[in-house]
Amino acid sequence: MEIISELYYWSLVKRAMRQGEMSQGDFTAMYFVMQSRAYEFIRAFKDAPSVTFVEFATRRRNSFRWQRFINDLLQKHLPQQFLGASNVLIAMKNGSANPIGTNAHELRMVYANITPNDNDDEIRESQYQVDRDWMKMYPELGILLPDTFGSTQYFAGAERDIAQNCTGSRFDSKEPVEAGKEFANWLEGHGVDPKEKLALPSDGLTAETAIHACTSLSSKFKKASACIGTNLGNNCSNVWPLVDDPGFKPFSMVIKATEANGRSAVKLSDNPNKAMGSPERVERFKKIFGVRNIREQEVLV
Repeated sequence: MEIISELYYWSLVKRAMRQGEMSQGDFTAMYFVMQSRAYEFIRAFKDAPSVTFVEFATRRRNSFRWQRFINDLLQKHLPQQFLGASNVLIAMKNGSANPIGTNAHELRMVYANITPNDNDDEIRESQYQVDRDWMKMYPELGILLPDTFGSTQYFAGAERDIAQNCTGSRFDSKEPVEAGKEFANWLEGHGVDPKEKLALPSDGLTAETAIHACTSLSSKFKKASACIGTNLGNNCSNVWPLVDDPGFKPFSMVIKATEANGRSAVKLSDNPNKAMGSPERVERFKKIFGVRNIREQEVLV
């Protein structure tokens, strides 16, 4: 996925340079602006020394070289706050044996399609079975991703064993403070102390929104750490004179399972603008899972 996004981005740069729209000076200025933004990011986190974060930019990075540069910069200037990268190679080059990431929506999308009879109850239960199977195989990596078919319905049906065994939750398509409260309430409803769990805000975070989310959630959980992607690895919006060129804005390039077991794979999300799947199967899944607390939001990155 990262290779595809990188090829797409660089095809735009090379086209602009070939057509004479972007000079070498423009190209240099583009990176100067992006570096300035990177240092603004660092300054914001220096003013919030208790907030930690992970670099999640691989899928939408500007280039591997830029992603590596950002990691080196963060290691140098925020060594206590920058926890690492999700990219396996970069984590290794950073001197870490543990790349930091979570599992993905695809697991749940596929599980929902490989039930024995494809009936509503089996499809609804599949979202819990995938988490039980994952935590059995990787008990130390039990981060929930509850928004595949809507977070509210997930927590309404998730049982106590999942609350006990999970290590935390990532909030990917709902306002993170709201999502954190929902997660904490679910844990407490099953007699589990949220102070034992991790809270991981993600999805289009800037330095400011990441700091706000983590600061708001930190008193409730064992730790709140932000997962920041595009605004670290491809913060390229309006970075050269043709400010209205849509090619130089962060783009949403999402590659997920499209079909499994001969059926269209579906993701509903907490944001219907992120829904994926055939219209017929999406409508069926809406009836199965409901649409409570699913709200439209602009997809920024």
